[in-house]
Amino acid sequence: MARLVIYFLLLSIATVSVVAYIAFVQAREALKESVFERLDAVATLKANELNVWVNDQVRDVVFIAQIPAISTDGYILTSIPRTSPTYPATARSLRANLRQTLVHRPDVQELLLLNLDGTVIMSSNDEHTGTNLAHTRPYHEGMNLLFVSSSYVENISISPETNKPVMSVVVPVFNTYGQTLWTTGCSPVCRTSQSDYSGPHRPGRKWRDLSGK
Repeated sequence: MARLVIYFLLLSIATVSVVAYIAFVQAREALKESVFERLDAVATLKANELNVWVNDQVRDVVFIAQIPAISTDGYILTSIPRTSPTYPATARSLRANLRQTLVHRPDVQELLLLNLDGTVIMSSNDEHTGTNLAHTRPYHEGMNLLFVSSSYVENISISPETNKPVMSVVVPVFNTYGQTLWTTGCSPVCRTSQSDYSGPHRPGRKWRDLSGK
């Protein structure tokens, strides 16, 4: 009789242990799934916030690209040689307009204008004026943009200059003369470029070098 009781007790303990273990595993999996769902919700929210931020940056760069003072001065600088008497005054005006544009845009780190061969004809950072960015992807992608609302956003990368995350936003600029200029904006997550095109609706869609060379 005592042995039967012991067997029954052992069987009961084993059964309770198995049930307790299964309940523990199920509770652990449910908790893990709940945590993953919360993390997924937070990640989705952050991704949506980032997408909204990027869209705001693109719209801001599109707006900057359409400012007449910037597009007109950019066209003039790519149309005349550097030895022209009007070049220095136009360059000063464009530089001032670029810097003034950044005053109320803390997210924008830098604005640059490039001619057709990828040379920076003007930058809000004087150290970059005259450098060549023809080897960069944003410049090449920008050469394919033909409409005012089109844009190219490069993936976020670490800037070798500031060691902070940056992204390039490239949009086309149409000046009052009908030419298309390429521009880019630079922010804590951005950078700028410009080229000149004869216009997306003109026959042959031929590129014209307005660098003045």
